[in-house]
Amino acid sequence: MGERERAVYRIEAVDRAINILTAFTHTEPELTLSEIVEKTGLAKATAYRMLSNLCARHMCQLDEKTGRYSLGYEVLKMADIRRQQLNFRMLALPAMQELRDVSNETIVLSVRDGDDRVNVDYVESRDPLRRVPEPGRRAPLYSGAASKAFLASMSEEEFERYLARTKLEKRGPNTITDKDELRRTIAKNRADGFSESRGEQTPQGNAIAAPVFDSTGQAAFVISISYVDSRFTKTIRKKTTETLLRCCREMSRQLGARL
Repeated sequence: MGERERAVYRIEAVDRAINILTAFTHTEPELTLSEIVEKTGLAKATAYRMLSNLCARHMCQLDEKTGRYSLGYEVLKMADIRRQQLNFRMLALPAMQELRDVSNETIVLSVRDGDDRVNVDYVESRDPLRRVPEPGRRAPLYSGAASKAFLASMSEEEFERYLARTKLEKRGPNTITDKDELRRTIAKNRADGFSESRGEQTPQGNAIAAPVFDSTGQAAFVISISYVDSRFTKTIRKKTTETLLRCCREMSRQLGARL
């Protein structure tokens, strides 16, 4: 359907209601009537009528004491339904395929389960010499690039609580088992926006990983590039890392993350 055809079916009142709902943001979750008028360009009387209808349907709510409007509980209910509908695999698949094509390496999708991360899907490298992850395989959050990406997405308080309850045990030749060293590594990962590991799980296990955030600010999942060291040149590494960060930002926005 073209732009002209879509315009025929647009309903002005619906457009106005959506403009009001989208006027609220993370930085401005509460607005006065005058602020809504300014942000939407609606006439004051029109905006008031629309808000009255939205409040009646619990899409907005008015604080009588302050005179400020905010989104209502029905919006939260709809957002929760949408979150349940999201299939992370379907969301991530185009990005994973793009990353595979850029890097010619295997791309892995991981989720967090308690203090573990679990590999749930992958897009395989086309090269005969490639790493193939095992779906369902678990690893602790302190070991491997994908695991450390989850740690880096935590708040400092949550990260320290994790360290307090966790014993760091050797799993590969380069597993970090010193908590101060892990603190320094995670601080760098936060600054870089991605994590990297070399031989932390297995001797030849190398990876770069970045998190995808949801609307609550939590890491919904992590995408990692499981690469073969001999062909992962500096040029390919740079291009792949840039593509990874861009893809993860785009997916985070689709999940409603505030970046």
